Amino acid sequence: RIFLPGTTVEANAVRVSLTKGAPGDAAYLFDTPGLLPHWHHSSPLTLLQMRRTLIRKYRNPQCFILMPGNTLFLSGLAAIDVVKGTSRGMLFMVYTSQKVCNAIIATERSDEFWQDQLGKALDPPGSLEQLGDLRLTESKCYLFECYPRHRRRPKADVYVCGIGWTSFCVNETCDVVLRVRTLPGVIHGVREPLRYKDLLAFRGWPKLRRRFTAAGLPSDEGDWDDSIATVVRLTAGGPGTQTTVTGAEEDGEEASAAKLVRKAILPRRVSASSTAFDVMLADLTLNGSVTHTRGADSGE
Repeated sequence: RIFLPGTTVEANAVRVSLTKGAPGDAAYLFDTPGLLPHWHHSSPLTLLQMRRTLIRKYRNPQCFILMPGNTLFLSGLAAIDVVKGTSRGMLFMVYTSQKVCNAIIATERSDEFWQDQLGKALDPPGSLEQLGDLRLTESKCYLFECYPRHRRRPKADVYVCGIGWTSFCVNETCDVVLRVRTLPGVIHGVREPLRYKDLLAFRGWPKLRRRFTAAGLPSDEGDWDDSIATVVRLTAGGPGTQTTVTGAEEDGEEASAAKLVRKAILPRRVSASSTAFDVMLADLTLNGSVTHTRGADSGE
């Protein structure tokens, strides 16, 4: 067994004899080995640190209120800068392991804070010496066109492979620009909210005591969230560059620097498929290796 998240490659049937010297009385043990994920080889974390970052049980998200000019650190691997958003604040819900330390700081002080608190308030990585010359140099910007529909649902997830993800919510119509800075080799992306009903248990946003957040919020919404029309990835030179966001109609030169990003739509309330496992059991039954399976009985 490995402590790294992976996928199932193939089920291997191992014949086990229940009684000694009785070949007819036998059972089969099915082993499903794991495969290392694609980001494992380029991750700057050690095997022990990867084991600590695994989410092993259900955990309520950490809630942060961020405004434009603030930065959210997901451990020391990634920093999410709020370049543009609403002045009333945006709710960020962070889903990481309990042993991962996250923090928020002003964007102008984020680089100094990252170097001073790496291994302390930001963990993992354990220290600046472990990274060597690696810095938060990989930068990408995302533009979200948000609408006031479904205000009690996260708009999107920004995931970081090996650490976790964060969801953000807004309660008014606005354009949100997030700049994600990561270490070289750390893979991140944008997807549909994985846990999109966490806010339905609250009358308003957690840790945000304002009346307008709790009034007139419907709870009988459908499963499809169309409160984000498009997600646009903008080009960015690095953590120190100033990103200017303009519309395609206003400035034709900036329109070429924007690229449409297709969000990964996740299936909701769908259990894991066992089709491949059932096909393998059917092949073993036809070959005579398995004489009685539960899958064959349920199919007939």
